[in-house]
Amino acid sequence: MKIAFTLFLLISCTFFLYGQKQNKTLSIELNELTLEQSFNQLEKISGYTIFYDLDWLSKDKINKNFTDKSITFILDSLIINSTLSYYILDDNKVIITNNIVIYDKLPKNYFEEIDSTKTTEKSIATPTIINKNILQNQTIETIRLGKESATNKKAFYKLSGIIFDNETNLPLANVAIFNQNNTISSITNQNGFFELKLPAGFNAIETSTLGYKNTLKNIIIFNDANLNFKLSSASEELNEVVLAFRTKQDIESTTTGKSTINSKETKNIPLVLGERDVLKIATLLPGVSTAGEGSLGFNVRGGKADQNLILLDDAVVYNPSHFFGIFQALNPFAIKEVNIYKGNVPIEFGGRISSVFDIETNKGDQEKVKGQFSISPVTANALVEVPIEKNKSSLLLGARGAYSDWVLKLLKDSDLQNSKASFYDFIANYHHTINTKNNIKATAYYSRDNFSITSDSLYNYSNKLLSIKWNKIIDDNNKASLLLTNSNYNFSILFDKNSIDDFEQGY
Repeated sequence: MKIAFTLFLLISCTFFLYGQKQNKTLSIELNELTLEQSFNQLEKISGYTIFYDLDWLSKDKINKNFTDKSITFILDSLIINSTLSYYILDDNKVIITNNIVIYDKLPKNYFEEIDSTKTTEKSIATPTIINKNILQNQTIETIRLGKESATNKKAFYKLSGIIFDNETNLPLANVAIFNQNNTISSITNQNGFFELKLPAGFNAIETSTLGYKNTLKNIIIFNDANLNFKLSSASEELNEVVLAFRTKQDIESTTTGKSTINSKETKNIPLVLGERDVLKIATLLPGVSTAGEGSLGFNVRGGKADQNLILLDDAVVYNPSHFFGIFQALNPFAIKEVNIYKGNVPIEFGGRISSVFDIETNKGDQEKVKGQFSISPVTANALVEVPIEKNKSSLLLGARGAYSDWVLKLLKDSDLQNSKASFYDFIANYHHTINTKNNIKATAYYSRDNFSITSDSLYNYSNKLLSIKWNKIIDDNNKASLLLTNSNYNFSILFDKNSIDDFEQGY
């Protein structure tokens, strides 16, 4: 019992002495002193040690005199117009805080479950909890509005203001402003005005609108306040774009009605009896048609077949078809591309009433030997590319043939069983690079068709051509070509029945 009574007396004396310290009256004159100097004077006469951060203290001069006032009264008077607060320890120490109240006990309702639907105006005396992760980002501005006080227990404060364009200073309408939890938001009106009801303490406020950069501010609010925002445009100015051209050159190179068929792009089209027909694709273009299978040539824009110019490496091909127009007379493995001029024919082609089919062959590989081969029930095709001098010259050789007689013999018609139909063609291409500005290309081609269908007459025709072309680059704007070509077409009919009626007709 004596021990318990002794402890009670010690505790009572401690609180009595602590109360006496805080109730001790002081007299001090502060004339033309800053807040830092005022704290120093107060330390000298009071016996208290005051801890603070110099960055928080105002440089304004203070002129105040205190007579028989307590330490708490003097401190309240010195920081009344600032965001500073203080806490007095029982060992003569004063802790100055910046807009943060130090609580030495929890509020009465701290552990009670709060109905979120009824907290809009309810007084809640709870410590402020600040999101430290957000505050660690030094690029985000932190703004303190009002001063936290243990006696001021409002749960919400009103933040209002206007959002402006940073360059024009004009108000911005329809700007969304919200806290990062997306629980509180508002939109500016036509005058850029907004109003938010924020909970006391820390809030991370963000703005968002089309064409402007999002802004984020950390706001610590303990009073109704006004705060304006300025938004910067999010558009980026592009570098200058300069368009340079030569009018004369553009006019000279203008070509209308031109279509290009690339041989590589025809690999996915359906095959005709195992053969890929590049020229057959031309009939799918506007203005190009044929009279059907068994007819030769093309009809372009209503013109006749003999009004078309067909060139193979700049040499004329008079009959580009095999086997009554079912197959093309050109090896598809050797063709690079076909340029079709259906409108205004360029002057270098000599002028044609209907169209020009300009066919260009591939250049052989100059580094390694390559080849292609295909076979079908009626045709076979082979092509090989051979480098003559590495990276300078190459030779391309192609051969193709048909052996369809056995198919005709399977037919029930006796006349068709005695029919014959076959063709073959050869192509050779030599390309030589003299230097970066000079090269030579030579092409040789030969084809022959033989057929006799339900008659005693044997028909045959053949194409022969040779072209040699020397290309020279003079400068960036000029080039020259020297071209030598020779083309020959033969057609003949042979009737061999008896010595009286036999004949051979050809041209």
